[in-house]
This record gives sequence, C-alpha cells and structure tokens, in this order.
Amino acid sequence: LEQRLLRTPIEPEVSFQDDPLRILRAARFIARYDLSVQPELFAAAESLIDRMRIVSAERVRDEFDKLLVTHKPSDGLEFLRKIGGWAYVADTIPVESLDQLGAELDRSRVQLDLRRVLVFSHCSSKSRAVQLESLRYSSTEARSIRLTLAGLDLVSHGGQDFQASTVRRLIDRVGYRSMPLLFDVIEVRDMFDRGLRRLYAELNETEDLSDLAPELTGDDIMDILGIEAGPEVGAALGVLQERRFEEGPASREDEVAYLLQKYKRR
Repeated sequence: LEQRLLRTPIEPEVSFQDDPLRILRAARFIARYDLSVQPELFAAAESLIDRMRIVSAERVRDEFDKLLVTHKPSDGLEFLRKIGGWAYVADTIPVESLDQLGAELDRSRVQLDLRRVLVFSHCSSKSRAVQLESLRYSSTEARSIRLTLAGLDLVSHGGQDFQASTVRRLIDRVGYRSMPLLFDVIEVRDMFDRGLRRLYAELNETEDLSDLAPELTGDDIMDILGIEAGPEVGAALGVLQERRFEEGPASREDEVAYLLQKYKRR
C-alpha cells in the first residue's frame, strides 16, 4: 500500500486462471486507487487475457461499468489496452484517441450513461452495435447510447445555427429523453452547439417537446378526406408531421383546416 503497487495475494497466473474477470477488476483497482502494476501481474494478465472469453458477458459488463465510474478510468483503460483487453469490453480504440478519451472521462462528472457514450463514441458504428449486444446491455441502455451518438453526429455536422424546426427534427431523431445526455456529451467534448441548448430551453417553455406527433390520427384523416387506408393516409400524416416540425404545435381544428386546404377537399 505504501508503494501503491497492485499485486495478487497468490501467484497472478493462478489467480487469473481461477477467475479471468480479475484481470478486468485489476484495471478497476488501478483506476480507483491510483496504483502501479507489479511486473509479474502485468505479464500474467497479458498472457491470460484470452481467458476472458469464458467469462459471462453480464459479469464483464458489470465490472466494466464499475471501472467507468472510478475517479480516473483512463489509467485502467490504458492497462487494458496494453494487455490487449479492449476487444472484450469496447473493441479497439485507436491509440491516438486514448488520451482524448481519458481527458473526456476525467473531466466528466461521475455519470455512467455519459461515460458509456464517450467510450463507445470512439468505436465504429458496426463494432459499437456488436459490442453493445455482446455485453448484454439492455435494449433501453443500448438505444440511449445509439440515439445520443446519432444526435452528436447531427450536431457535429450541422453547418449553421439551429432553428426551431431543426431542433424539433433533432428531438424526433434522438428522442426527448436523450436530449439532456446529448447536452452533457456536447459540453464534455467542448463542442460549440450553435445555440442549440438555448433554443431547446426556449421551446421547452412554450410547447410539449416530448410529443411531436400531429393531433390527427390516420383514422381522422380517412374520415376528413374520405379516403381508404393506404399510402395516401401515410402521405397526409407526413404532411402534418412536416408542419409540426416547421411551425410548432397546432390545434386539432387548425390541422383539419390545413389538411383540407392542402388537399383541396370540402
């Protein structure tokens, strides 16, 4: 403890053979307690890392999440990278991205959802999907990560300041519940949001952003326009949805009038 040196109570080869998850736990202890690694432990972890394949995905995921919420997870992640352990948690992260990832994690408040997004943002879309599934994240957790990163891409590649209509479209794409997490990622990444947060707050005061659907349903449209179920109903719903994005919420009566005018029906 005085030397801040991590070692196992028995030979590391025996310890890691007995339960390979201890390799990942070693990474967590390195990060949590700011420890250096005994050379014998490092060698054993590197030589036995492939035994992680026998550990259940649920145990790996739980231990990885515990690593992510330590004070400085980048030290543990660096240990995993050096021994070839990334493939068992979040795929391979480019070496040049590791310092950036470490800085982002160290600066972010201890919030597991945020740190998951930051880690998986460095994976390709294909490998991200594979890893989220292999680690048995729940459908809700995986969806939150995917949607937040989709929103991050939209914000990153936006070429102009956000308008009310583009904010509504972003919410429709990302999901209302994912917006606070998206703002956290933007802040940690030191990204210029081009007025997104301000406009989002203003809109949230004046309309219900949790429900961007039109007031009229498909059945309503069939009655109003006198049409049967089919593509034309979907097209009319699309027209109303586009109006909702561009102009904001409207009453049922306004949507009826707009629909009749658009389709020139009486």
